[in-house]
Amino acid sequence: MSPESQSSDRDFVVTNAYTYLHIARESLETSKRLQDAHRRPKPDGSPGWILQFDPQRASFKHSVIAIVFAGVYFEAITYIAGMKQFQGKDLNRFDKQNYEERLRLLGFPDPDLAVGAKRLRTARREIVHEKAFTIGGISSSLPWLTAEEEAEHAVEYVNRIATLFENLFAR
Repeated sequence: MSPESQSSDRDFVVTNAYTYLHIARESLETSKRLQDAHRRPKPDGSPGWILQFDPQRASFKHSVIAIVFAGVYFEAITYIAGMKQFQGKDLNRFDKQNYEERLRLLGFPDPDLAVGAKRLRTARREIVHEKAFTIGGISSSLPWLTAEEEAEHAVEYVNRIATLFENLFAR
């Protein structure tokens, strides 16, 4: 049935949101598997790992994919929720809000959700809008982030968001 011919009082929503979520999840799992394949325990039994260099940077690549698609999923699912609450110019204004504000406007004022949203937004922005820097320009006061850790957070976070919005289409 086409969206135009649907006769119910609900609009028919076409989305790839759940495909984006699956891409993020699958890429995180691939990243973890590749990362594990390139490390081994220290031979002396001390804590830590010996990391084998991966010239293809495969784990990094899959981590980046996981982060970006976690952000794409977040934007898609919150936009769909926004469609249910806002229309016209209000929906356009909603769409321009950052992740934390989108959650607040949708009725999720939880500060922990906002912190997670900001972390996801920041990691995704750093990837999509990368700014090169010189080694001498690195400040020791800046946090050192790894794509693998941020991917883990991003996917855990959108899994939590998916749970919050799991009944989105049932309403």
